[in-house]
Amino acid sequence: MNSFVVIATFFTALTAAISCAVAWRQHAWNKRNYLASVKPYLSDFLDEKTNPLIFSYTLTNKGLGPALIQSFEMTWDGKAITMKELQSKLEEKLGKRFGVQVGEFSEHFAIAANESFLVISFWQLEDDKNLQFLVSPDSIKEVRQDLLKFCRLKVSYKSFLSNEVQVFETTLLESLADEVKKNSAA
Repeated sequence: MNSFVVIATFFTALTAAISCAVAWRQHAWNKRNYLASVKPYLSDFLDEKTNPLIFSYTLTNKGLGPALIQSFEMTWDGKAITMKELQSKLEEKLGKRFGVQVGEFSEHFAIAANESFLVISFWQLEDDKNLQFLVSPDSIKEVRQDLLKFCRLKVSYKSFLSNEVQVFETTLLESLADEVKKNSAA
């Protein structure tokens, strides 16, 4: 009878140890899955419409959790530029027939899941809808090409639940790169 108690105690302790190991591993998997379920993912979107001309470039959080912005850097030809300076450049090139708007990140800024942030937008003013032929298509094309050639965006962000910093870098209007290359070669 004594050996039965020893064997039963051994298997009871072994079962408890295995259960503890399985529970710990399950906890680690659950934590990893939970952190992944609230991870942000930033992507960009370029929208261009005609009649009247509306051009916008936005940053969207396609992830499942909010993106806490750590840093936002816009550069023009390799040099840091403020959004106000970028706005002035666009206003100078486009003239008074266009409205120009740029976004500005503030300290402690977050982009919620499925939320978009306007980076750059310019549009033909309402009064000029019937005067669209007075607005030079070449000047608009030149602005797009300048943005593609000189403007870069870098955003560092993280999740609420993680200290891992992710970096989003893009060349603005990257989707139009092939078009510009074709036009430059011609």
